[in-house]
Order: sequence, then C-alpha cells, then structure tokens
Amino acid sequence: MTVPGSDASITLSIRQKKFGPEGFASTVWDSAIVAAKYAEKWPKLFAGKRCCDLSAGCGLVAVVMAKLGATVAATDLAPNLPLLRDNCKDNGVPDVAVVEHRWGSEPQEQLAEPFDVIVACDVMYIDELVPDLVKSLLLLSHPGSTILIARGRNRPAEPAFKQAAAQQGFCVELVPEDELDDVYQCSDVDVLRLRRLPATDEEAQGATSN
Repeated sequence: MTVPGSDASITLSIRQKKFGPEGFASTVWDSAIVAAKYAEKWPKLFAGKRCCDLSAGCGLVAVVMAKLGATVAATDLAPNLPLLRDNCKDNGVPDVAVVEHRWGSEPQEQLAEPFDVIVACDVMYIDELVPDLVKSLLLLSHPGSTILIARGRNRPAEPAFKQAAAQQGFCVELVPEDELDDVYQCSDVDVLRLRRLPATDEEAQGATSN
C-alpha cells in the first residue's frame, strides 16, 4: 500500500489460520481486500478519524486504516483476538485497540465513544444475527458516521439486513464501482454505504420527553 505523503510502497503481511469453531474470521476474504483498497484510495475519509473495523477477522482493514492515520479499534470474538492483535503488531500498528465485541452487546469502554467510520466485511451471512448486527451499528455510530459494508457471495441475509437497517433509520446505498480501486474490485464483491437519517420531529420529541 501507499501512505499519503510518501512515495514509498509499504508491504503488509497478514497471517491467517485454519477455520475454528467460531467461524471463518481467520481468513482474508476478497471483501476485506476491496474495502482496504477503497480506504487507500480515499485516505482523507480515514486520516485523523476514529474508525472501527467491526468483526475484523485477520485485521487487514484495521491495519490499513491505522497506516492512513486513523485512531482504530478492531473487534471480533475472543478466540480470534490473538491473531488480530499479532497482525496489527507485526505490521507496525500496535496501538490499534483490539477489543472483544459480540453483535448486539453493550460496547466495552474502548468502544463507548461513537466512531466516525465503521467498516465491516462479509457480515450478512445469517438472518438470525441481523438484528444484533444492526444494533451494534447503532451503538457504535453517531449521526454523522460513515458505515461501509463490503460483501461477497456469502450474503443470504442481505435483504433482511437492508430492511432492518432502514427500520432503524439508516440510509443504505451502493458505492459506485468508480469509487472503488481501479484494480482491486471484482464482480462478486459490492460495498454498501450507510448513514443515519436525521430523526423526524416525532422521534425528536419522543427522545426529549424521555
């Protein structure tokens, strides 16, 4: 990757491991590569921002965001954290906060302050988890946040996710192909961009009365 302000290219090395009982977090999926190269193409979206790599897996996106100058938290389930932590350290970004987070649960202290940018990859794989995923996006974001979700072929829960996100006040749009990296994109990986819609007058009044 290339860091803004430098002509030198940086080589990242991301270790993987065999699948475990908690799923496939130990693999660098195509969606993570597409998301990471998107970040590299638009560094100003991340530089100086508070960013979260949600369900970070091996941590490729977290490492790239940190290299671009973001303050980064990377979350996953407990069994996946040692590999995630090692990849951040081995790639020169040991300050990335590696935090356990299960979708739908209350954020730990390191996640309590909302993030400016949230990135997640291949998280639409089962309908039953959609409500918890959307709840986490609400808890971790603020009204001005940008949320990017890259997803490949394993997306059976996408319709349920879009419906649940809309019901919770998110605007969901497809990132145009010309915004993605010119080389690192493929026909079976898309990126969604989510933003929280302003509260209606009725919702605002309800929040005030509470």
